[in-house]
Amino acid sequence: MPHVCFRPKAEIRKSDLSKQKTPLHALIGQATVIQVDKSSCGGKSQRGVLGGFSLRLSIVAGAAACALIAAGCDKLGSTGSSCSSADASAVTLNIIRDEIVRRAAEVGEGDPKILKSKIRASVRQLKLSLADVRTSKDDPNSSKQFCTATVKLVAPAQMVLDADRTREMANLNSVEALADNANVQKEANAFHAEIEFNVQPTDDGDKLFSEIESGEEALAFFGELVQDHLLKNALLDARAEADRLESERNAAISSATQDMQSATLEEARETNRSAVAAINAIWKAIPAVTRQQLLPAQRLWLKKTEAACKLEAAAQATDSVGMEVSRLNCEARAQQERAQLLQNTARQAIDAQYAEPGE
Repeated sequence: MPHVCFRPKAEIRKSDLSKQKTPLHALIGQATVIQVDKSSCGGKSQRGVLGGFSLRLSIVAGAAACALIAAGCDKLGSTGSSCSSADASAVTLNIIRDEIVRRAAEVGEGDPKILKSKIRASVRQLKLSLADVRTSKDDPNSSKQFCTATVKLVAPAQMVLDADRTREMANLNSVEALADNANVQKEANAFHAEIEFNVQPTDDGDKLFSEIESGEEALAFFGELVQDHLLKNALLDARAEADRLESERNAAISSATQDMQSATLEEARETNRSAVAAINAIWKAIPAVTRQQLLPAQRLWLKKTEAACKLEAAAQATDSVGMEVSRLNCEARAQQERAQLLQNTARQAIDAQYAEPGE
């Protein structure tokens, strides 16, 4: 059965290499990583790799390897290198898949990392095709043909919903708006964009090179769509963890607040008890006759103090504990002031009681 052999283009630009942060083989989607028989590609067992970076990507199609193509031929025929040939579509679509994998793996600093295996699995769910393929330029002095086509990507509906949810959580625009900004047409879960590429067979006619020349915005969008889909669960987990930490923080604050309120209330009660004990001691020290004279005024003072302190508590606090603390402190303060007055009255009464006649 005829197969296709994928190889990188021999020439890789230094500028492309300088932009790459990860090993070359790490950028390859599972769909284009293939194992080749020794007899199929120069007598050595090897794995297909991505031939370039940014948009100057190359894959070679030839006879007898491990990824099937629709055309199925041992050698490229006379139409095998045309823009609309099945061979040209196969290698070009594999470049697009690899580029989607690469872009989906590019997450920002601080963002959750995405496993390459998950990216490849998601890319395998995409249905990619080329439509309206036409030759934009045909040089009679060269075998290279320049092509224009509409690349169509159909994603699972849930993938698009996941991507939209991710972008909503991150306060970003919608998938539809993102597609519009990338000049990609959206119809439900299908996306269309124009790309330009070129194809050229080797001199012996056994292999076909393809390079994508334009459509970077569309490929960036496709990669971001997959990335946003995969980030949904990570963001949900991060949000759940943030909610858990916030809940723990609030619980700790609530517990500390309750402890503080309890301590403050006990302190106010103790201060109030001390004030009551002090005023009672002074009251008892006043001679009985004077006490009897002061009793109506003392009762009126108590009634007035209770009412005034309740009003003060209501004005200073809204919670029950705060209001009780305010009331107790108010009464303690009033009792201390009243105690000083009663102490002066008691001293005067005692001095008068023991004063010598005629003094």
